[in-house]
Amino acid sequence: MQEDNYLLGYLAHYVSPQGAYYGGLLVTDTRGIPVEFRHSAAVTPTRIQSLLYGDSLELSIGTDALAPELYRALTRKPDILLIDKGSRSLFGTFLVSYPPCALLVALADKDIGSLPDFIALEGISSLYPVELAHKGANNEKIYAYIEDTYSDNKGETVLKRAQSQMNLVSPFNRIRIVLEEISRTEPGRHRK
Repeated sequence: MQEDNYLLGYLAHYVSPQGAYYGGLLVTDTRGIPVEFRHSAAVTPTRIQSLLYGDSLELSIGTDALAPELYRALTRKPDILLIDKGSRSLFGTFLVSYPPCALLVALADKDIGSLPDFIALEGISSLYPVELAHKGANNEKIYAYIEDTYSDNKGETVLKRAQSQMNLVSPFNRIRIVLEEISRTEPGRHRK
């Protein structure tokens, strides 16, 4: 497969000041060029839902509402699905259902990146860290904690091809900026 044929899927979210959750899924090629973008409508939990769900509210919003809707809407499925530390609580459980997948973390110190409690994702038993270059950063590295069911380590292959052509973590910020803009332009379209 040619390197530009690989697709990376980035899942991220934004919570508005009013407490509405927006999810976004950006699919890029290995150069970081967008191929497809999907976003959810606002999901605003009621006070009763917040009380009933407690600590599991974000997990339910991400795994039961936002992520499945976004993933099903894609016309081109990614070769690897990615989240960052900021979306781990929302999308971590969903993510492990679609290997290869990875948690991407930008760190300056490799020892910090190998702490097991830092990378723990529910349902993942075979995470292995891969150090990648952080294009555009001086001394930071990106650590990809990968769950991969393929014997040829497809997830690692995709990320290693992309690392020299793009900043692997910048799509998360791009998604959040777009979702924040969407929340401003669609304030009356909150779904409960």
